[in-house]
Amino acid sequence: KKAKKICDKGRDQIPHNFFANLQLSLDQLYSLCHSFKEMPKYNKHCMKGFLGEKPPVVIAQAKDFKDWRRKNKEKELDYVFRLYKKYDYHFKDLGLKKDQASRGNYTMRKKLGEIKTAFVDSLPDSEQLILKKAGTSFLNEEIYYIPKTNQLYLTLGSAVEVGWNFARWDIVFPTYLKTNVSLLYQGAQSFLTDIPNVWAISPLVGLEFELPGSNNNRQFIFGLKTGYQFSKGEQLTSKSCNESTYKRNVVTCNGVNVLPFLGFSYMELLRVQLYYNWMPQYSTDHVKGRFLLQVGMQI
Repeated sequence: KKAKKICDKGRDQIPHNFFANLQLSLDQLYSLCHSFKEMPKYNKHCMKGFLGEKPPVVIAQAKDFKDWRRKNKEKELDYVFRLYKKYDYHFKDLGLKKDQASRGNYTMRKKLGEIKTAFVDSLPDSEQLILKKAGTSFLNEEIYYIPKTNQLYLTLGSAVEVGWNFARWDIVFPTYLKTNVSLLYQGAQSFLTDIPNVWAISPLVGLEFELPGSNNNRQFIFGLKTGYQFSKGEQLTSKSCNESTYKRNVVTCNGVNVLPFLGFSYMELLRVQLYYNWMPQYSTDHVKGRFLLQVGMQI
């Protein structure tokens, strides 16, 4: 109570971050003591925490806050940054504004990544690859997951595709957006083809979203591409796809194609994706779309 009176007396002269840190320390103490199996004997605040009491409120944002305890399996840094966000902590040293507490863990991860990159670049070439991957994985696991800014990939299956996705900006935090350019081949030399005498090549461009919920081990992808399909199938008949008297497979037609897709990658190395190849200029009575399942690697 005496300390509270002293703090209240000169409160307008004390930085907001001081009270945010004080509240955080109390929350951590009460949360930790609540998990003890036996009642502590020497610290009154710890005894109150053990009995399930709420910590003293020293900052307005904590007044009706019920989720101050550390959750099961919640990492220590995730817990700290969650409370900092709630208490409007100002990460001034990270270059953030007062209302950007929600970006604290992301910005710290980004700054540490820059330091890691500068350090690794100063090492001999033989040591850089392993340390770069290990350092990135550690930061992604322990602080905040940030996807790679660019990747090359090769996938095989009911089509063969080589592509490159790249990003130079953050769009909607924390969703990450990349531009994707690729070359898609369907036909006799693809492994799961059902049209052995026809092939088609499509240069494609589109957007790829790495969805919230992704982490260092698994990444969930959603995207949309469009391009132009050049097909050998048009040479095998005198009638165009629109004039066909039977429903043709989309791979046998020339024209603009649109490919929505879902994907999954593991450790940012293994890539699995499912496309739907659709040509909107043709009626579904004449041309049927086609699903394309592919598996491959990305670096």
